[in-house]
Amino acid sequence: MNRREFFHRTMGAAVAPLVLETLHSIIIAGRIFSPWTTADETLCKQKFEFAIDQQLAERPINEVIAEIGKTFIGTEYVGHVLEQSV
Repeated sequence: MNRREFFHRTMGAAVAPLVLETLHSIIIAGRIFSPWTTADETLCKQKFEFAIDQQLAERPINEVIAEIGKTFIGTEYVGHVLEQSV
């Protein structure tokens, strides 16, 4: 496998679940649907705005993760949310 094939395979593997999840969230039985609540969307937008304000795109990924993680300090823990189906 050469570098180009590796890139295409890994990018495809990384992006495919996101594309499928997006399609699943947009159309179910011909209806527009989103598994995310308005609160989820608002929180996500706030995190993106924080990242832009802090110029996190300029920093290494480990620092980005740490800085975004710090924004959740004080948030109440809710267990088993990943196990819940949408």
